[in-house]
Amino acid sequence: MKPRAANNLSIAAAISIISVFGISLGLTVPVIALVMAENGYSSAAIGAHVSVQFLGLMLVSPLTPLLLVRFGTSRLMIYGLLSIACIMALFAVFSSFLSWLLLRFFLGAVEAIIFISADTWINQIAPPKRRGRIIGLYATAISAGFGLGPFLLAYTGITGPKPFLVGAVITLATVPILISTY
Repeated sequence: MKPRAANNLSIAAAISIISVFGISLGLTVPVIALVMAENGYSSAAIGAHVSVQFLGLMLVSPLTPLLLVRFGTSRLMIYGLLSIACIMALFAVFSSFLSWLLLRFFLGAVEAIIFISADTWINQIAPPKRRGRIIGLYATAISAGFGLGPFLLAYTGITGPKPFLVGAVITLATVPILISTY
């Protein structure tokens, strides 16, 4: 493959992956809150639950550069995407307050890895003359993911495993794209 074509494939992969990050966050935040509300949890319990996902994101963010050095960008993102898919599937299996709290923490932690890895990667591969345009597309993709996540609930509903399994499948769909750049 020619260098420019390989670079364009890498850019497309990074943009695809960040949109999945957006979908993951955009889907899990509302669906879990809605399920918890339907199960009678208080607003305070739901708010604490949401905070744990972002706590995972916050705590792992400073560690991600070390992980990038240790594993490399592509490998770390493959592990991250596979982890997000597994965590999404586990939401469909477990339903207790504590299990979801732990899953949300780990989901946030892995989302931090994906977010920072993809940001780093896009900045490394975007040619200086096209970087602004590519970053704009990248930001559009993550925003579209944030919007698509809640929109998927109209299709999946909030009862049963469907919203989580759809999230897992969407996440898994990006792994071959990333592997093709490896």
